[in-house]
Amino acid sequence: MNAVSKIVTMLVSLGAGALATKLVDRTWKGFTGNDAPRGKDAQAEATMRQAISFAVFSAAVAAVIQVIADRGANKALSKLTKK
Repeated sequence: MNAVSKIVTMLVSLGAGALATKLVDRTWKGFTGNDAPRGKDAQAEATMRQAISFAVFSAAVAAVIQVIADRGANKALSKLTKK
């Protein structure tokens, strides 16, 4: 992997991570009416059911976003390396 591909992959991953965080937070608030249980204080106040639900939901979104980010990075790299 050359330097350009590493940079492109990193930028796509960072953007995808930021997007995923916003998506999870807004969707969680939309369904539950509460803020996402992030941080020690929020996690301590959340019920076990809420904590597990949030963990499962955020992991599922992260997996989907990772696949999309990987495909996007590969597509961008193929366009950059075309001659």
